[in-house]
Amino acid sequence: MDLTGQRFGRWTVLEFSHKNGAFPYWLCQCDCGTVRAVKQLSLQQGTSKSCGCYQRETAKVIGDRSRTHGDFGTRLYRIWAAMKNRCFNPNMKFYHDYGGRGITVCDEWLEYIPFKEWALANGYEEGLTIDRIDVNGNYCPDNCRWVPMSEQHYNKRDTVYVEYNGKRYTIADIAEITGLKKRTIRGRIQRGCPPEKIFSPNLLTNKK
Repeated sequence: MDLTGQRFGRWTVLEFSHKNGAFPYWLCQCDCGTVRAVKQLSLQQGTSKSCGCYQRETAKVIGDRSRTHGDFGTRLYRIWAAMKNRCFNPNMKFYHDYGGRGITVCDEWLEYIPFKEWALANGYEEGLTIDRIDVNGNYCPDNCRWVPMSEQHYNKRDTVYVEYNGKRYTIADIAEITGLKKRTIRGRIQRGCPPEKIFSPNLLTNKK
C-alpha cells in the first residue's frame, strides 16, 4: 500500500521511511513544516493527525477547561497531564522516548473528561499506572490499559529476556530467583553466557 501524497489530518505523506518489526512508518510533513516518521497504523486510525502543533495551539484552552471539573491536582488528573507532557513538551526529561519518537495522544484524550470516563470504565484504581500495550503505539483507548507499577518493566523497549527451560525471564526475575545482582546478570548476558550459567549463583567469571 503506497500512502505517498495522501493527507491524514495535518500530515502529508512524503515517502516510505522504514519498518519497525511488522509496523511500517512513513515520512510525513506537518502543515507547520515539521518532518517526522509516523506509524502507518496511527495515520490510518487517526490517532496521529499532526506533529503536536495542533495540541500545543489548543493546550491553553484545554488547560483552562480542565480546571472546571474539580479534579485538578488529583492522581488521575496528574497521570493525564504527565501523559500529555511526555508527548508534547520537548522540555520534559523523557520526551525523547515519547513525543520525540512520534508517539502522541489521540484527539479524544486531549481533554480530561473523556480520558477520565475511559479510565473509570476500564479498571482504573489508586495504585495502577497507564500502560501502552504496543510500546511503539500512541496513547488511545485501543492501546492502553491499567497495570500495577511492578508490571511496567515487562513492557519496555529495552527489556531483555532470557529463555530458560521453556520460560522467559527478565533480569529482575533472574535476580529475584537467584539472589544475584542485576549488574552481574547483565554482564553474563553481554558476555554471551548460556542460560544455565546466567542462572548459576556460583559461576566463577574470572577463572585462570
